[in-house]
Amino acid sequence: MPASIFLATAAAAALAGCPAPDAPVVDVTSEVLGVEIVRRSAREMEGLYDVAATMARRVHPVGLTHGDTHVDSTFTFIAVPAKNGQVCLWPKRIQVRIETASTVSVTKDVGRNSCEWHAVLEHEMRHVEADRMSAWRASFMIRDKMREAASAYGPFDRTDLGQARGRLIGALEATLKGATEQMYAARDRAQAAVDSEEEYARVASRCTFPDVYVVNGATARGALLKNSLPSATFVRSD
Repeated sequence: MPASIFLATAAAAALAGCPAPDAPVVDVTSEVLGVEIVRRSAREMEGLYDVAATMARRVHPVGLTHGDTHVDSTFTFIAVPAKNGQVCLWPKRIQVRIETASTVSVTKDVGRNSCEWHAVLEHEMRHVEADRMSAWRASFMIRDKMREAASAYGPFDRTDLGQARGRLIGALEATLKGATEQMYAARDRAQAAVDSEEEYARVASRCTFPDVYVVNGATARGALLKNSLPSATFVRSD
């Protein structure tokens, strides 16, 4: 897109023959969905957990969290007449919705309300909270970046309105994609921070189960939701 056509500021729009656009309304919301706790068999847990084939089958997953962060966006535009019968286009409203959902899987080998059960859930809920806080913090960053990206386009002939709208959407989506990738990177760092040495020590002293510990860097396989993130996992050694 030629720089002379894609106008980054209201002043540039006015100089090019477009009326100075009003600042668009930018709404970015972070919504938290419920946490689903699922009890799974040992075989099902191993199907979700795969670090070097569960370390050659010497460990067995006890708990695992999958966090799904999904981003939706809606753009509304306004077309304003310019000189010579042409029109200008700019965003009127930008809406971005971030949804965070979590599924915590716990092996059926862990008895409900046992010390081990609570230890597993306490740790996994820290991963859930890391997902939620990462999305909430990112909402402010995304809002600022979308405001910066909102710009006028034109002037152009009315027959080119559809093409102009497509170019504006493409520019906004590219900005949102970059901001979303930053959010996911920050989320990964927050998840890694959960599994600190202090957390290892807390888990080790939580119950009288010396064979239960935390393994960092769990990966998942199978049909998982887009952008899902497996947390570190409680495992039991043979």
